[in-house]
Amino acid sequence: MSRSITVKIKSVYGEEKVYPVCADAQTFADLAGTRTLTIGTIEQIKRLGYKVELVTQSNLASILGA
Repeated sequence: MSRSITVKIKSVYGEEKVYPVCADAQTFADLAGTRTLTIGTIEQIKRLGYKVELVTQSNLASILGA
């Protein structure tokens, strides 16, 4: 069984942040006490055997709100 979490990256005031998309990723953020996943948290998640999958969205789609 392959375990993975899904995340997305958003630019907030020029700084890239990693946001949870799936329930497991949200659980890890909750455990860390944050709304986003930090690099340190992601490294810990990977040590637990999880694969981190990135959802990408084009700039035009984000401008249109899609």
